[in-house]
Order: sequence, then C-alpha cells, then structure tokens
Amino acid sequence: MMFDPFGLVLEVFNELYPAKAATVVWRQGMRESGNACYGCTDFEHVPPIVSVDVDLPVAGAVDVLAHELAHVAAGFEEDHGPAWEAAFGAIHQRYSERVEALEAEQELAA
Repeated sequence: MMFDPFGLVLEVFNELYPAKAATVVWRQGMRESGNACYGCTDFEHVPPIVSVDVDLPVAGAVDVLAHELAHVAAGFEEDHGPAWEAAFGAIHQRYSERVEALEAEQELAA
C-alpha cells in the first residue's frame, strides 16, 4: 500500500473547504523578507500560490503544507488569528483521523 501524505493533506483541505482553491508549488532556497522560510502563501495570484520548501523532511513539509493551506482557508486578512487557528486545527484533526483509519485498515489486512 502506498501512502501519499501530501495528497492526503490536499484531499482533506478540499473536503473541508471545497469553495477554496490554491496552487501548490515546491521551491528550493525559499526566502521571505530576506530571511529563509519553509513555506509561504502568495495571495497576489488567483488562486493563491502556496509554496513549500522542497528540502524539508517529509513530516515537516506535510505540516508546512497544512499551515499554508490554513492561510488559504482563513483568508489573507486573518494571518495567524482565530480563523487561521480553526482552519489549521480542522485540517490537522481530519488528516490525523484519516491516517489512523488507514493504519487500522493496514493492520486488518496484515
């Protein structure tokens, strides 16, 4: 069985926020305001462009992708306020539930 954590985060985002869209890109050597960064969301494009550093370990990149997608869900004005926190929490919770379900299926099949 193949597990695609990035695809699963995107599925969860699309389930929770079907009216929202984003383009996801992977970039190397990302910088924001002159500082190194791991992810960013560019709201100057429609749909917004979510960038994630390609050099991150998979587990970290999954979290950064979820973080940036929460920005898309909450909207530009929200930054890391309550709407962003709620969106990130919802994405994280649904992702975790889906991973647990996949693990349970795998155990049953073994």
